[in-house]
Amino acid sequence: MALGGFLHSHIETSIKESVDEGLLIIAEELGDDIGRAIHEGLTTITLLAKDLSYIPPDTTHAELKNLLNDKKKFQQKFQNLLLVDHEGFVEISTYIPQRKEWQDIDWFKEALSGKTILSGIEKVYNSDHAILTAASPVY
Repeated sequence: MALGGFLHSHIETSIKESVDEGLLIIAEELGDDIGRAIHEGLTTITLLAKDLSYIPPDTTHAELKNLLNDKKKFQQKFQNLLLVDHEGFVEISTYIPQRKEWQDIDWFKEALSGKTILSGIEKVYNSDHAILTAASPVY
């Protein structure tokens, strides 16, 4: 009887160790994937902001929105691409934004000061979703 109890205990420990090891491997892979996605997002938003700086000043809002929608189709990690004016008001959005004014938001202030930034994780209002915001100045 004692041997059976020891063996059962040993098997439970082996299973637990295997599960723990498997979970650690999955967590590492997931962390790597998240890191790559964040890096791609920051690179993409920086390049897109540079692209937008070359657009002629007489480009219409409709043409800009079409351009952002095309970029969004190519880079599907972004739920929304939006262009915010210097006052913090949304000029163009590829999605219906919940917020129309951004002047009090830290990431907007930092992007306006010339930095490409990544916000902290934020919970989306009235949703179970969490988001990160990547922002870059457009000159």
